[in-house]
Amino acid sequence: MPRSPVSALMTRALISVGLDTPVKEVVGMLAAHDLEALPVIDPVGRLVGVVSEVDALGMATYRATSGGSARFAGPQARVRRRKAHAVVASELMTAPAPTALDSDPVGAAAEWLAGAVIGRLFVVNSSGHLSGVLTRRDVLRLLLLRRDGDIQAEIEHALDPVPTDHRIEVAVDDGHVRLHGLLHLRSTVEQVDHVVRRVRGVLGVHNAIRHEVDDLLISGF
Repeated sequence: MPRSPVSALMTRALISVGLDTPVKEVVGMLAAHDLEALPVIDPVGRLVGVVSEVDALGMATYRATSGGSARFAGPQARVRRRKAHAVVASELMTAPAPTALDSDPVGAAAEWLAGAVIGRLFVVNSSGHLSGVLTRRDVLRLLLLRRDGDIQAEIEHALDPVPTDHRIEVAVDDGHVRLHGLLHLRSTVEQVDHVVRRVRGVLGVHNAIRHEVDDLLISGF
């Protein structure tokens, strides 16, 4: 599965709503922008929840059917009843929102998306602030639309600035990269690996580059 970070593939410009955004406005935004979910953020930009089409539909359905009797209902029914009377986003949202860290590998995110009800993951940084969104379509674009030759050409170009004293051989097959060669320092091998994994379309890396000196061990890393 892909090892590129989520941040390399996510959409950075996205629509969000605040905790106090009226429900009517939230539902209108879902419809107007053809979205299945909207992230809810607090005043400093941290992700606190998500309002989805499922939330909105559940609210509308509950109101239309009067909700039945919740006197002996279970927890899920009570949540539906509470959301049915929501006035602002904080009362309708589902929390926590489905999230991924911007440094997470795309592969892990893709596996989650494959079985999720909502086909998007909201991306946050280490402080919990909303950074972007990753959708199933983004992952499919990565998996299906990049040719091996283009990936290899970009990798070779990206490695040009890396100081190497020996030739690195690069081969790409269905997005999977194999690296062979010999470098003087282990830190340079790690640098090459990091550069290659960030190239769009790389689904995995088999790094068989050898090193002569383990400078990371010497440095105490």
